[in-house]
Amino acid sequence: MENDCIRALRRLEEIIRMHEKHKQMVIDDPSDQNEILFDSIRYAAIKCFGYSVVVFWEFFENHIKNVEGMLMPLPFCEMVIKDSVEVGIITKDEGRACMAMFNAHYQSRYAFKQDCIPELVGQIPTYYKLMHTITNRLKIE
Repeated sequence: MENDCIRALRRLEEIIRMHEKHKQMVIDDPSDQNEILFDSIRYAAIKCFGYSVVVFWEFFENHIKNVEGMLMPLPFCEMVIKDSVEVGIITKDEGRACMAMFNAHYQSRYAFKQDCIPELVGQIPTYYKLMHTITNRLKIE
């Protein structure tokens, strides 16, 4: 049975493909209808990204507790990521990328600014690859 993280990442991958397809449509035909559709897809991508980050964090936290046997008294993801790097669960580069992803997620939820949408949506494919890589590696171990 597929877990929530795998399902969320699969959906995020679909949204990324849809975003790229419709971005080209707007370039080819910049009509109001295509612009509205493209904006809707960007908002859906941000929403899907947010959900994916939450379930990825739950998956990661569960792995750390149940597979690695690490105690999780740490309420802050920065500390968990730092400890995960130190024990070799993720690399330093992955740790930095995770922190950037969590910050982007925070910005998309709590400090949402209209002019930041294109930049955030542009980062989602990179964050998808990060979550996908870590999830696949941890579920195999």
